[in-house]
Amino acid sequence: MGSFLKDMKKAVDKGKKVKKSLAKVEPKKVKSEEVAFLTSTIIVGSKHLEDKEPLEKLGDGDSVFFAFEPDNEFDKNAIVVVNSKKQRLGYIPKGDQKEINKVMGVKYKAEIDDVEDLSVWIDCDC
Repeated sequence: MGSFLKDMKKAVDKGKKVKKSLAKVEPKKVKSEEVAFLTSTIIVGSKHLEDKEPLEKLGDGDSVFFAFEPDNEFDKNAIVVVNSKKQRLGYIPKGDQKEINKVMGVKYKAEIDDVEDLSVWIDCDC
């Protein structure tokens, strides 16, 4: 995460600790004239996974990735969260799907912020 985004994260953390809800810092211009977008969410549904090993090996700072799962029987708009080995970790909460949808299809970086509560920080140039 670049220093600009680290500074934004620190500012959000000081104002309001982000744990169980989506938080967004308004887009700001960066030196390259790209718009930076920073948000946070959590991973849900992990308790229903048959294979818990990927979760057990998950650590703070690990990269995660998002993919649509239109064949999901419970939610046709489901966004699955996977690790670098494409192992399922859980899902984006229904209420956060619209925001996370903004980063999909563009260059983004998502990483585990706190493995204990499965919170994820996401930044992108979108």
